[in-house]
Amino acid sequence: MTENETQVLLTTIEGSYKNFLMGRNKQIVFKAWYEVMRSQDYSKVHSKLTDWIMSNNTPPAISDLVCVDWRKRYEQAG
Repeated sequence: MTENETQVLLTTIEGSYKNFLMGRNKQIVFKAWYEVMRSQDYSKVHSKLTDWIMSNNTPPAISDLVCVDWRKRYEQAG
């Protein structure tokens, strides 16, 4: 995921949940999200975010949107 795609996600979350930032510095939040999300597939994460917004009235944490391909992790470990 690119920096721009990460920014799109955060803008969507911020626009959907007024309590997302809760006074936190936007740049620090962005850096934390990008650090985790840069290895993620944007389309999968975006789809997961859309599903999250439609069924939750609280903002997601980073871990709620991470899409792990366990097969790749298993193959790398073996």
